[in-house]
Parts: sequence; C-alpha cells; structure tokens
Amino acid sequence: MRKYLKFLFFILIAACSTSNVQHEKKLPFERKQAIDNDWLFHKGDISEVQQPGFEDSAWRVVDLPHDWAIEGPFSKEYASGTGYLPGGISWYRKHLMIPDYQKNRRYVLLFDGAYQKAEVWINGHYLGKRPYGYSSFYYDISDYLNADNNNIVAVKLDHSILADSRWYTGNGIYRNVWLITTDKTHVDTWGTFVTTPDVSKKSAKVAIQVTVNNEQQEAQSLEVHSLVLDGKGTECARKTMTVQLRANTDSVLHFTQEVQNPDLWSPESPSMYTSEIVIYTSDGKILDKYDTPFGIRTIEFSPDKGFFCNGKSYKLKGVCMHHGYGALGAARLPEAIYPVLKKLKEAGCNAIRTSHNPEDPQYLNMLDSMGFFVMEEGFDEFKRGKKKWIKGRNVGQNLGIKAYPEYYDRHGYSDFYDEWAQRDIQDMVRRDRNHPSIIMWSVGNETDYPNDPYQDPNVRSTFDPTLPKATEIAHLDSNLVSWIKAIDTTRAVTQALANTPVTNAVGVPEILDVVGYNYQEKYYKEDHEKYPDRVIYGSENDDNPNAWKAVRDNDFIAGQFLWTGMDYHGEAGIFPNHSFAGGLIDYCGFEKPVYYFRKSLWTDEPMIKLSVRKKGRWSPRKMNWNWNEGDQMKVTGLTNCDSAELFLNGKSLGTKKLNEKTLTISWDVPYAPGTLNVKGYVNGTKKVSDKLITAGKSAGLLLKPTIVHSKQFGYDIIQVEVDMVDKDQVLVPSAHSEIEFSLDGDAEIIGVCNSDYESLESYKSNSRSLYQGRCLVILKATGLSGLTLHAKSDELNKVFDWQAEDGVSE
Repeated sequence: MRKYLKFLFFILIAACSTSNVQHEKKLPFERKQAIDNDWLFHKGDISEVQQPGFEDSAWRVVDLPHDWAIEGPFSKEYASGTGYLPGGISWYRKHLMIPDYQKNRRYVLLFDGAYQKAEVWINGHYLGKRPYGYSSFYYDISDYLNADNNNIVAVKLDHSILADSRWYTGNGIYRNVWLITTDKTHVDTWGTFVTTPDVSKKSAKVAIQVTVNNEQQEAQSLEVHSLVLDGKGTECARKTMTVQLRANTDSVLHFTQEVQNPDLWSPESPSMYTSEIVIYTSDGKILDKYDTPFGIRTIEFSPDKGFFCNGKSYKLKGVCMHHGYGALGAARLPEAIYPVLKKLKEAGCNAIRTSHNPEDPQYLNMLDSMGFFVMEEGFDEFKRGKKKWIKGRNVGQNLGIKAYPEYYDRHGYSDFYDEWAQRDIQDMVRRDRNHPSIIMWSVGNETDYPNDPYQDPNVRSTFDPTLPKATEIAHLDSNLVSWIKAIDTTRAVTQALANTPVTNAVGVPEILDVVGYNYQEKYYKEDHEKYPDRVIYGSENDDNPNAWKAVRDNDFIAGQFLWTGMDYHGEAGIFPNHSFAGGLIDYCGFEKPVYYFRKSLWTDEPMIKLSVRKKGRWSPRKMNWNWNEGDQMKVTGLTNCDSAELFLNGKSLGTKKLNEKTLTISWDVPYAPGTLNVKGYVNGTKKVSDKLITAGKSAGLLLKPTIVHSKQFGYDIIQVEVDMVDKDQVLVPSAHSEIEFSLDGDAEIIGVCNSDYESLESYKSNSRSLYQGRCLVILKATGLSGLTLHAKSDELNKVFDWQAEDGVSE
C-alpha cells in the first residue's frame, strides 16, 4: 500500500456564533510578563557572582535580548566558522522585584534561549543547567523568593569553546526571559495541545489536551472551562468540565469542541484562533487562565503528488534561515526580521527551515501570522561531532585557536547529546506543537555527511577507517523519531540527508515520514522508482535553475529549501571575510540579484529586473549601470515573462525569448553610460519594465525608513536605509563615505551595518561607512513623536534628517 501521510491540525476563524457569550473573570495578577529590562552584565568569569550580596553596582546595564559577541571585535585569532567573533564566559544578574508578590502563589522563570551552557541561581540557590543554547527552559523559583521581595537572579553562560558551531551562534541571553505567575493550581507550562482531527468546510472538531497541576496540599474541586475564540476574541465554542484533583498531582483533561464554518489556516489566509482554558474553584474563584494561539488546517504528504494543505497542492518554495540578523547578531528581534520575511513572501517563498536548531517562540508566532510553512529542526550534529572551520573553509582539524588553546575542532552539541538529546527534542516539540505553521519536525542536518562524522568508503579523498560506521545513524534516528512521536503524531518527522546512498544502505529513510535530500537532485527519479512509498523533497538546495526544475517538473517532489534566504555571520572564508554571502537577501535586508531571479521562478505576476556583470571572467551580478568605457557586459533580465526587449539610451538591442536552460534572458552589451532599460512581454504584450541609470556625482543622502511596531512590547523598530544619491536621486554605487548618526527623541541606535563582509567596523557604533552606496541604521524607539534621525556625510559635509510621525508603524 502506498504511503499517504495526513496530519490534521490547526487554525480557526470564521462565522462563529456570538450568542450566549460568557465573559470570564480576569486573573488578579499578570500571568506572563517579560522581564527583559535592566539586567546587569559582565564579560568574564569571577567568583561568588551567584551570591545575593555580591557587589554589582559597576556592572553594565543591558536590556534583553542581548548578544555581547556581536559587539566584537573581529579577530583572526577566533574561528571563521563562527564569524571571527569572540566567545568566552559571561554573567548576568537581575534584581527582581515581583509586583504584588504573595507567598502562596507559584513563580516560574522561563528563558526562551541563552547561549550557552546556562546555569541559573536565585538568591544563591542553584536552579540547574541547560547546555544547549537553543533550548527554552524554566525553573520554579517559588520556594526561594525572599519575603521582602528583593531577589537576585544570576546566570552564568560558558561559550569558552567558541567554535562549537559551523555558523555564528552569538553569546548571551539572546532571547526573552519571562516571569510566569500562577496559583498553586494551574495549567502546566507548555501544558496544552490543540489538534483538529476532523475538518471540513462546514465544521471542524477541535481536540484540546490540557495538563492541570494541583500543587496544593489538599484535594481540589474545580470547574474547568474550555473556550475557542476567533481572531477578534469572539467566542466560537465552549465546554465546561467539573473535576476532582488529588493533592500534589497532575491531571490530563481532554475537551472536544466543534467550530462551525471554520476559516482554514493557509499561506493565503493565515487566520489565528485561541484556545482559552479557565480554571475556577467550586465557589467561583478564578485560579488560572491559559491562552494557546492555534489554527485549523490539514496537511498531507504523498509519495506521488507531493505536499497538500487543506487539500490544495503546494510546492514548498522554502528557504533556510539561521537565527541571526546582521548588526543585531543572535539578539534578532522579530520586528527587525519582519521586513525580510515580508520580502521573501513577496518573492513567492512560502516555507522556512529553522536551520539547524529550535527557533525563538516569538519568531514562530510571526511565521504563523504571516502564513509560512515551517520545518523546525533539532540539531546539526548528534553524538559525533563535525569538523568546525577555524581558519577558513574546512580548515581546522586540531589546529586550536590561540585565544582558546583548549579548543579542538569537533566540539559541539555532541558533547552533551547522550545526556540531553531526548529532553531537548521533546521540549522543542512540546513548546511548539500548537504552531499552525509547523508542518515537519526535523531531527537533524547532514549527520550523514561523507566522512564527517561517519565513514563513507565511496569518497576516498576523505575516507578515514577510524571513523564510526553509518549504521549508528539509524539507531539514533529511531530514538529521535520515537521521542518526537511520544509528544506529537500530527506532523511528519524528517531529516536533512547529505548522503542518501549511505543512508539508504543502512535504512535511515525508512525510519522517517518524509525524506529530505540536501543537494542531491540527481537521485530524485532513481530513488522515486526504487522506493515508490518514499516522500521526497529538497531539504537544502542552491539557486541553480536545474535544482528548481527538478521540483517544478516532478509532481512527486514536494518542494525545496534554498541555502539561504538571508546572509549570515560565520561559515566564512579567510580573515577578514567573516560572513556567508549566498543568501537571497544580504544581512542588511537589501535584495540581491538572486532574490529577483528566485522571484521570477516562484511568482506568476509578470516581473522583470535587470542585473549586469562583466564578461570574460567571474564577476558578481550587480544592479547598477556605472562601469568603465570599453567594458564588455553581460546584461540579464530576471523575469517570468516569455520575452523581453533591451534598450540602451533609447536604441533597441533586440528582443529575446526566455532561455529554458538558464530561465533568464541575456544580452552582450558594450558599456556606454546613460540609461539601460528593458521591457517584458507576455504573448507579445508589454507587461513590465525596469531600468538602470548611470549615476553622477554624490549630491545627497536619501533616508528610507521601515517601521515595525511591537504590540506585545510597545516599542518600534525602525530600520533606515541610507543611500548616497546624485542630483536625480540615483544611487551612487561607488560612494564609500562615512555616515555619522545622531538622534533626537526617545530612541536609541541598536545597530549599524553595510553589506561589506570584510568590513571590521563595529555594529554598535554611531557611524558606518557606505558600501556600494548604502548602509543601514537600526533604531529602537518607545515613541515616534519628536523622533528625528540626523545623518551626516563626511564626503558632503552636510547633515540630512528623517523625522518620524505618529501612526506610520506597520
């Protein structure tokens, strides 16, 4: 029997009845609040920091999320794999005052992520450790709080082995920290699981599993309400259950409810609903209220037809994304990455792979609301460490690092896999199983890479008989898959494989629900015929047009995930190069020519974009028309039109059809200054156009802001692209002058950058040089009124201003 994988799950919004709405009481306290402000930070290890009486008045005050490594400095003494940025030990302290503290309540500290080897104390009491820097973790601190409500939280992070990853990880408490307040009787942390086992256009069955903890010393008689609310907060369904809970016990409750005329979650309509669980005592006192955003949708994987959501066929047009963002490093605020995600969506991208680790919950919330499919990944390595880059690409075996002589090149997650892998993978699933965007859990990435870390005799150039055999991968995968399915059976479990001939031989694909192929398009048809029940997709692919054709032209291939959606620090070359530049968008958020090439492949609305490069030798594509007399240029139209006509200074250079081999249209053009423009045609009718104009001398700065408001945290993230332009406001690509920034208003500069990946300038300065005529400044503001950004160009010796106005945030 052919294998069809169906997973019925979330999202609701629709014609919900508003009759008989009962408004629940409010909790007498705030259940979950961010405690991100006013942490004290120290770089380096010192003793007695965890003790309440430790003197910390001279420590630096920082707000979370915080990544101290992105502050630099870059140094060739560090590792190319992690972007030549520093590592080490750091400490954080927080003087925690709890509003309306009451001894009979329960208090929990929740960390969304801290890199790495986190150890936590409260008032000198050791709470525990969490080695994996990408895992969320929490501790009950109720028994250790002081009666006078003066509490000290201390956190030690140890990233001394700084090149423990093949990409930049950051250092510090780089995600949010939360204080959770509940009654002693409450819904457990991550204690709900919402599924929709039966879905149609007319109705959806919503199954809600709730874990209720009774930490009281006596039994409790409770009334538990389960409500389903639409995106406007309107009640769509309600059930009530009376339960008896014994003292000091947990109980799992099950509710089944029906929502009429559900609006299904999809990339086109990412409608969100909320499950609200409310716990009352028998006499009507409210004890807890726990909200879970979710949605309704069905997903299905077919070995012949690929991927379906709500019965509709989709090609997964995905990108891989690391968790960093340019000048912010690992402390990537979701509001900062939002414009990049929006651009990816506009280019036809509908899927994100969280390469290669659990993601930030706030980021996943954004992907839910934007309508992305998500493959969330657990690990980059299992119990065997991979080679790390020290001095350049694949250069590093046992070289060590001068600044960190204890370093060896295979340290990483493998150091604590045996002890922590089950906890880490299950916590990822338990925490994130209610996100409608997530369609696959990936246990890992390229753990089968030839001779790194398992032997592959077929690759003789790197064969090492002392390496373990690949049969171990199947054993580890069996454990990982079973651990995931103990928590969630509604989604596919996958792995990104780099060496399917080896994994086929040891039976790894048969353990997985769907099988990811990294850069192995050549095996698609062969394996489909040999393993007809296997679901195949490209879990990592480059921008080669043939890689896309393999998806486009074969119904049985579910999709692809490009490496990468965005550039990132790390996996770098020889110093001073410190970043990977293969993304569609650079780490300032600027689109590259390859972005428009992908847009031409992934979208149907007619579009065309010009890019140019020098002929005769390798040269990167650029989107400007400033070259030298006599240069022979290759001009390319990145388009989904069937033909296009190119003009130089009004003279036609010919009409050409789309080249099916390259999926582009190109012309050979001797350079001449002026205007280069192109017209795109569909069936002989002009649909779109684009042009490049030779820029003149620098005349001014053009400040182009993008503002995203955080409703949850109340701040605005403002990213201002600064362009040097000529008198006609054409970008001057040769401009490299330094821009100095200053502010009026309630805001701060949190990052500056350009797209020069050999620049060693600080990301935390108030100035930045232009690269190819541009740079970026990122502001964090608590109000837009009266906010003015001043940008002074040393080349022009003039100040240019941008003034914010209320009401312009997205």
